[in-house]
Amino acid sequence: MEELTLKNQEDLIQTFLDLQDISETSKKHYRQSLKRYFTWCDDHGLNVLTANKIDILKYKQSMIDEKLSTYTICLYLTAVRLFYQCAEDNNTGAYRSPARGIKGVKKGPGFKKDALTVNQVKDLLDNSSSQRDRALLLLMVTTGLRTIEVSRTDIEDIKNIGNSTVLMIQGKGQLGKDEFVILERPVEKEIRLYLQERRKRKGPLFVNQMKNGNIKRLHPGSISRIVKESLRGIGLDSRMITAHSLRHTTATLAYLAGAPVEEIQQLMRHRSINTTMIYTHTLDRLKARTTRKILDYMYAKV
Repeated sequence: MEELTLKNQEDLIQTFLDLQDISETSKKHYRQSLKRYFTWCDDHGLNVLTANKIDILKYKQSMIDEKLSTYTICLYLTAVRLFYQCAEDNNTGAYRSPARGIKGVKKGPGFKKDALTVNQVKDLLDNSSSQRDRALLLLMVTTGLRTIEVSRTDIEDIKNIGNSTVLMIQGKGQLGKDEFVILERPVEKEIRLYLQERRKRKGPLFVNQMKNGNIKRLHPGSISRIVKESLRGIGLDSRMITAHSLRHTTATLAYLAGAPVEEIQQLMRHRSINTTMIYTHTLDRLKARTTRKILDYMYAKV
């Protein structure tokens, strides 16, 4: 097999992506993942097209040794599996994918990020540097919206359904704005105050003011930075507390406020109730305070 050049590798990746019926965002992730794998193969004197299962297992182990997150490792391996499966599906010969049977890294129970306490949420809102940031943070912590979902929202997505004000959203993996979250009165009020400052009635909901006077839609990365800076502003500077922590906070506070699991699942738009149950299992364990009961029993007997 002739040596692969950089151009050949780019062509291989592009051919693979052209055959995938996925979003542009997913294609971007797969491109990055495959470039990483191709580079690893180059560094180890391997030809991607002749690599075998042992080689891929070594690649997997190298990522574990680098202490990459389980999510990242699984994402990279998914791209590799799909690449080789695509090669098998589109090859008329006896080629078989060397990635068959390669499993991801088992994820432990719980979530990658921590949730905030009630007092931390209050501090976060009280210390907001602008009306935009306050509206943004309150929206995220009360609705559980992801950064990408917030980024996609437009002013025109604020609508009335029945006696409620809602925000239409393009959910994860969705092509249109077919879902919505309810904007309770305090949240709607903060958003209206922000829009009143901007004096805008249409266009992106959350924006950056550019130096030239133009406005630009806040992208997910910008939203993550805003949240992270706000968290640092109240002394929360940990890799375990990020923008995604606000989503976990939504589910946590909903459960602590007495919302049933089914309602929380609907609010968070979890496909499986098992995902929602992770919150309840953890919080039930905290509420049980079994260790305290053991100590009370021990010292009561002394």
